[in-house]
Amino acid sequence: MRYFISGEDGALARAYIKEIEFDHVLLNDKLTKHWRNSLPNRLPEVDVLNKSTLSRLYGYRPDVIVHAAALVNTDKCDDNPTLAYSCNVETTYNLAMVARDLGAYFVYFSTTAIYDPVVYENRAEPITEKAAIRPQTLYGKTKWQGELIARGAVAPDKLLVIRPSFVYGGPRDNSSTLAKIIRDALGERRGIV
Repeated sequence: MRYFISGEDGALARAYIKEIEFDHVLLNDKLTKHWRNSLPNRLPEVDVLNKSTLSRLYGYRPDVIVHAAALVNTDKCDDNPTLAYSCNVETTYNLAMVARDLGAYFVYFSTTAIYDPVVYENRAEPITEKAAIRPQTLYGKTKWQGELIARGAVAPDKLLVIRPSFVYGGPRDNSSTLAKIIRDALGERRGIV
């Protein structure tokens, strides 16, 4: 199978890349030095916001598009709503349209930030996909918009939506939400990974 994975520099994409067998052809939008030498058959850089570079995917015809790119920092989303919309909604639209046009599977990483945090935090039982959607942050709202776009563009049998609550891991994880919580709990001591 041929893959295209957006957000290669994030924890989700890095973890996904490690799990794919290398006899599959793997594509990334902006390959880091770590991956450049170890991946077979890759496209030149593809900017998921730039339709002229995104068109390269039509020539390659991936079987699976994994959309792991997003602006997840809630403060950055609040400080720059235009960037949040571009990163979390426009990129989803662009990749969902490619997936639809090619008949490719589309894996979309959403978030539990689409749920009402008061309801979510006070639940004794696990939350399900049928829980009420009430995003309270711009991040949650843009990810919900992206999810709606994906659901509207891609056939249900070709779509997988994943709503992780926390993503962490890897050597550069010092800026993740989990790392921030740990630093705060330890009085801002540095060096926590």
